[in-house]
This record gives sequence, structure tokens and C-alpha cells, in this order.
Amino acid sequence: MQKKTVRTRCPVCGSKETVKVGENTRRLRLPPIGSHPAFALAHLVVRRCKDCGAERQEKLEDALPHKSHTKRFSRLVIELAQWMTLSDIAAHLHVGWNLVQRIVKEELKRKVKRRRYRKIRMISVDEIAVKKRHSYMTVVIDLESGQVVHAAEGRDSAALAPFLSRLRRAGARLRAAAMDMSPAYEKAIADHNAKLPDGCRQCVIVTDHFHVVKKMNEALDSIRKDEAARLDEQGRKTLKGKRFLLFFGADKLAEKPKRLADLKTLLEANDTLMKAWLLKESLGLLWMQPSKAKAEQRIDEWCAAATETRDKHLLDMAAMIQKRRENILNYYDYPITNAALEGLNNKIKVLKRKAYGYRDMEFFKLRILTIHETKFSLAGS
Repeated sequence: MQKKTVRTRCPVCGSKETVKVGENTRRLRLPPIGSHPAFALAHLVVRRCKDCGAERQEKLEDALPHKSHTKRFSRLVIELAQWMTLSDIAAHLHVGWNLVQRIVKEELKRKVKRRRYRKIRMISVDEIAVKKRHSYMTVVIDLESGQVVHAAEGRDSAALAPFLSRLRRAGARLRAAAMDMSPAYEKAIADHNAKLPDGCRQCVIVTDHFHVVKKMNEALDSIRKDEAARLDEQGRKTLKGKRFLLFFGADKLAEKPKRLADLKTLLEANDTLMKAWLLKESLGLLWMQPSKAKAEQRIDEWCAAATETRDKHLLDMAAMIQKRRENILNYYDYPITNAALEGLNNKIKVLKRKAYGYRDMEFFKLRILTIHETKFSLAGS
């Protein structure tokens, strides 16, 4: 194709006194015609300015610089990526997989770059496993929009600090952050609060109750192991195979009478497990109190009951709850949890399984950052 000859201005000085000094040809890939690849040859004129002497090649509106395809071809790839895998798109368009991945990656970068962070008020922070051998990534979502707003390798304070710094630059007023009991994340929030201007409301940490209950289940399992080591052979037979049964509540087993009967038999046979199981059940009620004052009273009662047992695992649980007392009670000011992020983790796991792993970690981060707003199925990524 040949561009229409027009009187062009010099892009350097703006002069209209330009003359043609040469011509270059670019071969560009077009959207296919049926199942056949299509190409275009663009003949681009090189002009010299008589006033300043600058030489420039004229621009081609339908293609970006240094690209071997037109903008229409890019739009086709992005549209197909909503329904097809990258490998299928590459095969359908008769192009390399790397070209398709590069086009989709650039589109994801544009989406992420357009985001604004000023209105973020409440976030959820958690870690996900991305590779074997303890390779993790920190993921943050905006709890009001459901949007993933940060993804970074690692699970230390350095993985979260750049995001918090970006919030400060954007002028966001972060009110609360739901997270597990990670000291690294707590340190990042403390550093963020220390850098806020005087008079600004600081961000509070809301300890996710799922992780507290999980710690209690671990303590309950440790108690079961201690009891199995202490008892005789007959007593050990009673506890054998009952690990996960102890994690259930009576309400969850209401429709399973056989398992409920097994649980009652187990608890009646061991007084220590009975006390620990009842404490586990009562701990879940901590987040169901009518007021913050009632919840505070509930913590005192629970810790006192746990201390009376003199069991080392329950003593550790009571100490942990007292240490994070304020963060647990913050739930009554900001009733937020990590539930939405835990659900998102399942989607990320599916994304990894489809792709059989990601060679480009930056691309994987972009996929996570846009996972809520795209329908891309990027298998083989």
C-alpha cells in the first residue's frame, strides 16, 4: 500500500520545507482472510527538512513503531484471547506463540497502568504459592471493588511496602487491612503508618478469623497426638483415624448421624480432648458477639478457660490471642476478612494448572492483576 502524498511538516522544527530523499518498505501482518494469512507492504517516504536538516520517515497510522503487524491484527488477538488459549490463537492465525503472548501482555499492561488507587480504603493481604520449594507471592485485593491491586514475589514486608508507598503517593486513605498473623505484613503496615502525615488516620490490622481458627485446629491436633502417646494401646485405637473428625463442629455433623456418634464416643472417652474441642467450638463464637465490648469480655473468658486446662498448646493459643487482641477486636470496627482473597486463590491455582506453569513471571503477575476483569484462558503460558 502507498500513503497518499501530502505536504508534511518537519517533526523537529515544524517547517513545511521538506523534500523526499528516499523510501522504505515495511511488511505488516493483517487479520487473516478466511484461513489464509494476509500481509501488506507499506511504502514509507523518508523526508529531509531544508531548514534544520533533520531526516524522518513518515508515520504509519495503522501500525506501531517496530511492530510487524497492524493495530487491527492486535485487536483481533486480544478479542480472541477472551475465548481461546494463546496456543490456539497462534495456530489459528499462523503466527508464533511469543507474538501472541507479547500482544496480550502489552494489553494487560495498558489496563493496569490506567488504574487509580486514590479511593482504596480497605484491603485484604495474603500469600499464594507459585512454585515448588517455598516460592510465594504476596497478593492484595481492594475489598470494596474486588479488584486485585498488587502482586509481588515474596511474602516479606518488602513485597508489600512498594504498594503501600504507592497508596501514599496517590493520596489514598487506607483504613483497614485484613490479613493473617504474618509478622512481616504487620511490620509493613506499621512502617506505613509511621510515614503518614501528622493527623492522618492510621490503618488498622484486622486479623482474619479463619487463620485464628486454623491455629486452634492445629493445637487440637497436637493435643490429640500427645494423648495418643500417653495412652495405652486400647486408648490409641480410640484416637486412631479421628484427626479430621475433631475439626468438625456438632452443627456440621447434624446431617451425618454416624460421624456425630463417633465424635461423641471419642470425646466421652477422653476428657482432655473434650475440653479442647469445646474451647475450639466456643472460639468461633468470638466473631458473633453483638458488640465489641461483649467480644472483649468473651476473649477474657476464653483465655481464662484455656489457662485453667494447663495444657501447653492451649496456653500458647491463649497467649497468641492476647497478643493480637486489638487486631482481633478491630473486626467489630471493620467487619472484613480474607474470604474474598481465599476464593481468588482458587482461581489463581486453576490458572497455574491450565498453563502448566509460567515462564514469564511478569506476565503471571499481570494475569493475576486482571483476573477479575478478563476472560482470558491462557493455557500453555
